[in-house]
Amino acid sequence: MGIKVKDFKRYAEQEVDKSLPVKILPDNSLIYKNFRIKKVKEKWTVNYTKSSDIIDEFYTKTGALLGAKFYNTNNLSKFTAIKDLDRKYYYTLSEIDIYRELIKHTQDFTKKEILYSRYDVAEHRSKVYKEQIASEFKTHF
Repeated sequence: MGIKVKDFKRYAEQEVDKSLPVKILPDNSLIYKNFRIKKVKEKWTVNYTKSSDIIDEFYTKTGALLGAKFYNTNNLSKFTAIKDLDRKYYYTLSEIDIYRELIKHTQDFTKKEILYSRYDVAEHRSKVYKEQIASEFKTHF
């Protein structure tokens, strides 16, 4: 899971560097209009800059940035959709890690084949979710 998240992080940072209406602070947090996107433990939070009230939490920086944009324009249906997509992407990456560990420790050939099949499906789903988040990002920024 760590490698894929790092690749996605690198991709998102490259997108941010291309003249977006976003400021990057020294602590790696982002400012979008009157929202601050900051990493807290494993999640990215979307806060108001003046009051520091947390609006919501996301698993990816890209999802948090899109969430801030949709929240700013009061497009709550898009906000909820990106929140759901972000959650699905993260949980699919978790599934991949679980299946990878189970495959390592399983001795039975039939069970191993079933786990490989589930691993492949989860990997495919994570790619689909990643592409959907990336296309949303490209479309709205």
